[in-house]
Amino acid sequence: MAGGKRLQLSGTSMAAAVVSGAAAVLLEGGARGTESVRRLLQHSGNKLPSAYLISGAGALNLDLAVASLTAPISTAALVAQRNLTPSGLAFCTAATCSVAAHTDGIVWSDGIVWSDGRVSSDGIVWSDGIVWSDGIVWSDGIVWSDGIVWSDGIVWSDGIVWSDGIVWSDGIVWSDGIVWSDGIVWSDGIVWSDGIVWSD
Repeated sequence: MAGGKRLQLSGTSMAAAVVSGAAAVLLEGGARGTESVRRLLQHSGNKLPSAYLISGAGALNLDLAVASLTAPISTAALVAQRNLTPSGLAFCTAATCSVAAHTDGIVWSDGIVWSDGRVSSDGIVWSDGIVWSDGIVWSDGIVWSDGIVWSDGIVWSDGIVWSDGIVWSDGIVWSDGIVWSDGIVWSDGIVWSDGIVWSD
């Protein structure tokens, strides 16, 4: 670029070419199929603070993704030996959600907890960013997000459902304790609490 300046663009149109190129590099480097490429790109992405829904898994980090081909992503921080990372992204597919995203302890992410099926915990579901499920978000303890709690199905807790941003469900938001949001509590179906429903 002229004068050593860089051009910065954003949006899916600009990202598609870059991500396609990154996928080609990973496939050439030995990644086995689209699922492997997706996981490498998502787990190696750099978190974008306060970007919530617009950032996805973060900024692309191809160097780390390529390095991960020979030195797999560390599993030292797994929760209950499940496919969860305590920073960045906790992710599972519909085929593995009931195993990968269920724990008797904590499901925790500094970025996004996302599932096509179910996110469930006998303890706490916690994210400093987003808790998102196309199916069910469930906890026998607490569902907590500093950003958004979102489900296309059910958000359920026997304790507390809490968000500093939005609690949203296209189905049911349910708590035997408290439903709390500093932003919006929304459901196309039912909002229910045996205790308190609160929104600023």
